[in-house]
Amino acid sequence: MTETLETIRYTADIVIVTPDWHVLLIERGWDPYEGHWALPGGHVDLGETSLDAAVRELKEETGVHVTAGDLHQLGAWDQPGRDPRGRYVTVAYLAVVPVGTPIAAGDDARTARWWPLGTLPARLAFDHADILKAAQDKIVTRSSRSEELLAALDADLYRRLQEATARDEEAPGTLDRFLTTVQEDRKQRFEAALSTGRDQDPRRLGH
Repeated sequence: MTETLETIRYTADIVIVTPDWHVLLIERGWDPYEGHWALPGGHVDLGETSLDAAVRELKEETGVHVTAGDLHQLGAWDQPGRDPRGRYVTVAYLAVVPVGTPIAAGDDARTARWWPLGTLPARLAFDHADILKAAQDKIVTRSSRSEELLAALDADLYRRLQEATARDEEAPGTLDRFLTTVQEDRKQRFEAALSTGRDQDPRRLGH
């Protein structure tokens, strides 16, 4: 039996959010999805890891510099047919940066812009709405680093919560209730935003 081999291309995508709930998107200046808004990202170069590529592509396309330690892996997206150019597998990452972080479009990005999560573009390129949904899950669930992310997004509130629980003999329960409340709030915000930003193309194409 003849074995059919498939060329698989490897990419990285990055979700960058701020404490005031904006997400960084680029307007694509090339096909596929030319003119559509998408997450920053691109091909993993020879000798790179996806983490290395995420740091590099973010800097090249938006001017934003983060370190590898700033990035939290969200997962891999490998659905066949997610890109019309062929088989593409992407690994996505999440990072929080300060409000007012300057941006400058570069490389293949036509423009770069901070978008409020409540008013995302009507249609995001590829399956990037699904990646944003995974970012929501990373932030609002109790993963090993979720409290770190929550602290970055709600620093003042989180600080006051910690001060309160330090004086409260029921501190663990107080913290648990706090995280549950934040989870529900964040879930509602993200789902409302993504309901308008999800790609409606039935082919659900990728990077």
